[in-house]
This record gives sequence, structure tokens and C-alpha cells, in this order.
Amino acid sequence: MGRSLYLILNRGLVVFGSFERSTIRDETSKSALIFTTSSLLKFPDTLTETYLQEFVAQQSMTIEFGVDVDRISVVSGNYHLSTNKGAVAARNLFIATGRDRKPIIPAWAGLEHFRGEVIHAAEFGSPQEYDGKRVLVVGSGNSGFDILNHLAKQKPSALWLSSRHGPTLVPKRLFGVTVHRLSPLLACLPTRLADAALAATSYMAFGDLRRFGIGNPTAGGASRLKDGTALASDDGAVRAIKAGTIKVMPELQSFDEDQVHFRDGKLVRQTSLLQRLVTLLISKGSSAISIC
Repeated sequence: MGRSLYLILNRGLVVFGSFERSTIRDETSKSALIFTTSSLLKFPDTLTETYLQEFVAQQSMTIEFGVDVDRISVVSGNYHLSTNKGAVAARNLFIATGRDRKPIIPAWAGLEHFRGEVIHAAEFGSPQEYDGKRVLVVGSGNSGFDILNHLAKQKPSALWLSSRHGPTLVPKRLFGVTVHRLSPLLACLPTRLADAALAATSYMAFGDLRRFGIGNPTAGGASRLKDGTALASDDGAVRAIKAGTIKVMPELQSFDEDQVHFRDGKLVRQTSLLQRLVTLLISKGSSAISIC
């Protein structure tokens, strides 16, 4: 691997991976590469795939794609990386792989016998790939609702959501204003007040979702943000849940060859979901390592 003053190693094959691109693909694109005071207030509208590609080109950044780092060691004060494309040495190392870098699939009973397809959210790919399929999304956090938002606009033959706890859910926009733009204001509030503000925003936007099977979150949104748990953002999924297009199921308990078992208090319900079932397991992190 060639030497460079500044080098970025990325496991993905493009500047902006497929899952991250799906997260904000409907935001407007802007070509300005310098954030002004006004443009910062419009974040993340300015943070688009086009922007990142233009930024990389303008800065002449050296990026190696498709790189897996197997081992990092320190020799004589320098970092030595072993990768699938050769060795790399650097004086300084920045690791930006995210807190959820390694996909985790729970060890549900019977999963090894299940004949349906099991896909982790990190490998979600294109929403169009799920047209005509029976899809069970497990987990209602940030990644889970992002997937639901996209699948609600597609044509799966059936769509379910199973979750242990309710999410801290906010609308993408409220009264025409992007909710993320209010983040600086929430950051100025004490955590308890910010929790209350987020709960009020959710209720104002969606009403009481418990009658549709979505439970209350285990903690307030601002409190969970401090623990590293992102808010879930709605962009069509709640409408589909209320319409019955997305059916909310109890907590997933176990699998057998052609059925998924759900827990509902002391009751276990069996639902046959064999026909081309895809289970999406929710956990996602970034995959870039920067060294210089």
C-alpha cells in the first residue's frame, strides 16, 4: 500500500456507504464546501453524498477502499497496521469505527434451524431489494426506524416490527421545520427538561402510540443520547403502523424451521412467516480508520 502524509482506510467501496446513503438520501443537495453560520443551522441538509464526494475531490484526500484492518500494534512509538492490502505504518492513528462497529445477532433459541433469510441492518442494501418479500424488522431504534421508513415506501408483501422497548421517536419535520435544527436549543436545557421536551414533541407529532403496540421508552431521549443511544426518526413508518401496513409484534422469543415465536407477557404466539422471510437485526456503526 502506497505511502501518504495523510491516509484514510475505509472498509466500504465508495465514499458514502449504501446504508448511510439511504439514511439521508432525500435531503437536498448543496455544492458549497464551506459551512457558514447559516448553513450550520440547516445541518444535515448540507451533509449529502454529493457534498462528501466534492469535498474529497477538492481536498485531494487519499482514501484506500475495501480495506480490512486485522491487527494494530505499537513498535518503537509508531503504529503498525496489518490489513488485507498490506502493512501500513503511521506516527498517529485515529480510529473512527463507531461504538457499534461489530454487528451483533442475539443468540435466539432455534435460530440455527430457521430456514428464512437473516440479514443484519449493516447489510441492508437497497430498499428495492425487499419488494415482494415478507420482512420482519427486529428493533425499533434509530436503524430500525430508518429501515422501516424506507420499506414503508416500497412494496414488501408483508412487513412486521418486533421490539423489546419503545423508541424515543421524533418526526423528521414538525410544522415544516426539520426537528434536527432544534438540537442546539435542546442541548442548552437540563437533561430532565430536554427529556420532557422530546416526549412532548413525540406526543404532539404521533399521539399515544401504545394503542398501536409501540411501548414507552425505558428512559428519556436526552438521557439516552448521553449514553450513546440515538433517537429514532420517523419519515413515514408511523403512518404505515397506524394504517396497519406495518404490524407491530411483541418481543421476539425464538425460532423454529418455519415459524417465529413472540413473547407477550406470559403468552407465546406463533406466527408462520416462512415465505421468503427476511429478518433485519438492528445495530450499525461506521467503518473508517484515519491515520497520519
